[in-house]
Amino acid sequence: MKRPPTEGYPEVSAFTWLPTHNFAVDSEPDSIMSSPQEVRNLACFRPEARLHAWRQALCDTFTELLPEVAYDDGFNGLIETVDYADLRISSITADAQRVHRGDQQIQRAGSNMIKLNVHIGGTGRVLHQAGATELAVGDCMLVDPNQPYVLEFNSAFRQLCIQIPAWSLREHLAMPLEAALGTRLSLVDRSGTVLRAALEQMLVKAAGNTEGNTAHTELFLQVLSHTLAECLGLSKSYGCPTRSMNRLIVDLRQYLGCNFRQDDISPTQAAKHLGCSVRNVHKICHNEGTTFGKLLLDARLSAVSRALAGGSDARISELAFESGFNDISHFNKVFRCRFGVSPTEFRRQRS
Repeated sequence: MKRPPTEGYPEVSAFTWLPTHNFAVDSEPDSIMSSPQEVRNLACFRPEARLHAWRQALCDTFTELLPEVAYDDGFNGLIETVDYADLRISSITADAQRVHRGDQQIQRAGSNMIKLNVHIGGTGRVLHQAGATELAVGDCMLVDPNQPYVLEFNSAFRQLCIQIPAWSLREHLAMPLEAALGTRLSLVDRSGTVLRAALEQMLVKAAGNTEGNTAHTELFLQVLSHTLAECLGLSKSYGCPTRSMNRLIVDLRQYLGCNFRQDDISPTQAAKHLGCSVRNVHKICHNEGTTFGKLLLDARLSAVSRALAGGSDARISELAFESGFNDISHFNKVFRCRFGVSPTEFRRQRS
């Protein structure tokens, strides 16, 4: 696919670190100049070689990933990385793309690092086992590379990825790691200001090429745990769960992620499982800018796309029926609407 002539790629300067005080890709950020320990810049590759180079850069910096780019001419990307204490911190600036982490990639290359993705420019979307999570500027989310997921970016974007050892994160979290995965946190609202301050303080130290200071990483992880606990409706004593809308949306996504194959799944069943009213089920969906039906559709489409991207040789109709779709024509229509191609073409592109 050729890039439209009016669309370009925002220029980036090598060695320019993160816009830590201004989360906007189009503005003039307050940048911290540093000398990253590792720079992967596609500008030095011929256009026809850049997709291969980008895939290699992602695999070397993070884990085995399968990127797909929106345009096959002139794709650009830049990854700057610093290792700080036990963390690996990467600044990513790139063109629109989809990045897959499927069963095949997981089997070939596991990972002991949990990723905190912080969106600092453009918009993004994460398809995961519990459904889909939209990410706007200033949002962040924990991703486990040992579970299938897809990252979607429909335009040029900037993102910060902090890789945290799983054992360290489990020690700091006040809840099971599985409960924290897929939870969207915002660094730009009132609840995220302390987390943002702790993150910025750690980035300042990391960008200054100082020796890894465990005190700053310890503070950051403690604040991350506290912020997640508040978002998930846990009390400050970290033990007495208090139901909240944030906690309910997490529980609802997990419920749909486990039960989307059922034909008769409904808001009434979900409310019974969650121990709340049907009205509250609709209310938490409304607060997320969605509906129960859309969340259920997200979970079902995500399951089919993971199976297709993961190399399943089952017939597409069988995958659709197994995921809760009863009408193949309807499935084909909503699949094309979501992914831009038919299920057959989707599988062919990933084979």
